[in-house]
Amino acid sequence: MARTHKRQRSADEVFCRSCGEIVKKEAEICPKCGVRQRGATSHHGKSKTTAVLLAVFLAPFNWLYTYKKDTWKFWVGLVIGLPSMFWIFFPPLLIFYIPIWIWAIIDTSTKDAKWYEDF
Repeated sequence: MARTHKRQRSADEVFCRSCGEIVKKEAEICPKCGVRQRGATSHHGKSKTTAVLLAVFLAPFNWLYTYKKDTWKFWVGLVIGLPSMFWIFFPPLLIFYIPIWIWAIIDTSTKDAKWYEDF
């Protein structure tokens, strides 16, 4: 009867998310199956907190932070929001900026944090 020896993982190792093989935490790709490991690189995506703060203080410009996925939102917000930023000279223009500001805050804060991490 053959005895199988199962190696225990050490503190600097994790299991491959695809095949279960033990790989180093720093490994980007599993040497056994070739699947890219999540969190292996130093890039951690985007931060939801940063996105919400940008929405609160810079309404239409918060979509620059996630421009790859929110291109159309940025352009709509810019076209409607930019002229209304001059409300100080003509206060009725503020009526166009407030909906963009509210939309930016709601859109940003209702997205799951995972959406930003996987960006």
